Amino acid sequence: MERLPKLHELSREALEEHCAVLQVACDILTDENEQLGKASQELLLIAKQNGDMAENYQRMFNELFEVIKTQYDANFTVEDIPKLPS
Repeated sequence: MERLPKLHELSREALEEHCAVLQVACDILTDENEQLGKASQELLLIAKQNGDMAENYQRMFNELFEVIKTQYDANFTVEDIPKLPS
């Protein structure tokens, strides 16, 4: 394997060339990082919205079952609900 030169062994031109390449790579990584940050923010918002929706559905089901318990006799079960034709 070829030995890499030490920084002090490189010419000014070689150092400037390496610096330019590193700057381009850094710019690309910065752009990718910004895109990933935006995507992660969007995913967090979607996850929060899904959690809120799940809580709302749970609340609605709890209210529905409470109505069923209070308005139907104690022997009523979910199986007593008529099935919709397929």
